[in-house]
Parts: sequence; structure tokens; C-alpha cells
Amino acid sequence: MSRTATYALEGEATVENLSGEIIRRLAPLLPRNVEAVGVYIYEGNNKGSHIISSLRR
Repeated sequence: MSRTATYALEGEATVENLSGEIIRRLAPLLPRNVEAVGVYIYEGNNKGSHIISSLRR
């Protein structure tokens, strides 16, 4: 079974904004004992975004 989803982001579709949006959508789905989440998105050699976020619950 294949699932596809499309999301419209506010503002520019930069790797930084995409990383933040992934964290915002993923955080509520994670178990309560998860304290932080990291997202890495690359758009080329040595170009990209790495965001680690503490989860406040």
C-alpha cells in the first residue's frame, strides 16, 4: 500500500522551513519518552539543514 500526502507551507520552501515543519508534524506522533528529535535535509554537497529540537510536553 502506498500513501501520498501533499502539504502547503507558509513562506518559502527552504530546507530550514521544511525541517521545522517535519519536526512540528512528527513530534505529536512520538512516544512520550522521546525528549528530542533531529532532522537532516540535504540539497547538495555540504548544503542543507540540520535541526535538533527538544520536545516540550
